[in-house]
Amino acid sequence: MKPGDIIRSHVDIPTIPVDPKEGDAYPIGALPVGTIISQFEIKPGQGALFCRTAGSSATWKICWFKIK
Repeated sequence: MKPGDIIRSHVDIPTIPVDPKEGDAYPIGALPVGTIISQFEIKPGQGALFCRTAGSSATWKICWFKIK
């Protein structure tokens, strides 16, 4: 990311997966399979519970995550 970049955040899940950019926030169902994610929460508004440590990530795989 660089100064001037726009960060997007949505609460709705579109019918077509979004094209996520670094720093964006989306519901997991809005992302295409194979998207690398970090800092995700189980319930909306609960706050990030997983993949919060520097260098950690997960990959969106159908309905399960592989946490690294």
